Amino acid sequence: PGTPQQLDSELELELPAGSDLTVEAPASAIAISGDIGKVDLRTLSGTVRLAGKAAAVEVQTTSGGITTTAEFECPLTVLRSVAGLLELDGRFEELNARTADSLLRLTGKISDEARLESGQGEVRFQGELGPMSRLIVNTLGGPVRLLLAPDLEGQFNVGSFEGDLENRLGPGFDRQGLRRHKEWRKGEAARRIEVETFYGKISLLPAGSVLQ
Repeated sequence: PGTPQQLDSELELELPAGSDLTVEAPASAIAISGDIGKVDLRTLSGTVRLAGKAAAVEVQTTSGGITTTAEFECPLTVLRSVAGLLELDGRFEELNARTADSLLRLTGKISDEARLESGQGEVRFQGELGPMSRLIVNTLGGPVRLLLAPDLEGQFNVGSFEGDLENRLGPGFDRQGLRRHKEWRKGEAARRIEVETFYGKISLLPAGSVLQ
C-alpha cells in the first residue's frame, strides 16, 4: 500500500498439434512454436516471434516487432505492424507483409507470391524466389533494396513517380523526370519481380552486396 508495484507474469500453453489459436494482448511478447493450425494474434506493443509450422497466420500490432525464424513454414501469412521491425525468414507460399515506417526485411523462401508494402520504411529482400513465384513491392517514400542472383530469370517491372533507380542487374530508366517505368525479361522462367514507389529509391543489387 502506498508504493506502486510493477508486476510481470508469464503464461505458457501447450496445445494439441494442429490447434487453432487466438491471442489478444495489449503489451505482451508472444512466442509460438510447434505444429499449429490457424493463428490470429493482435497486440499493441508486444513483440511477436513465430517458429515451427502453421496452417495460416495473421498478426496485427501497432509498435511491436514481428520475427519469423528460419524453421517457420506457412502457406498463408499476413503480417501488419505500424512501427515495428519485421524480420522474416522461413518458407512461405503466400506472404502479405506491411509496415508504415519501419524496416521490413525478408530473407525467406517464396514459392508462390510475396507482397511487401511500406510507407516510409525500407523494404529489403535477400531471400529466394521459386521459378513460378511473384514478388510485389510497393512503397510511398521508403527505399527498396532487392538483392538477387545476377542470373535470376524472370519478368522485371520497375516504376517510380520521382524516385531514382540503381540497377546493377539490368537497364536503368530511359529518362529523367516524373512517372518513369522500365520493364525487361531475362530467360524463360515465369518468375515476376514488380516494384513500384512514389519517391523512394529502388536498388536492384547482386546477392552478396554489402549494405550500409
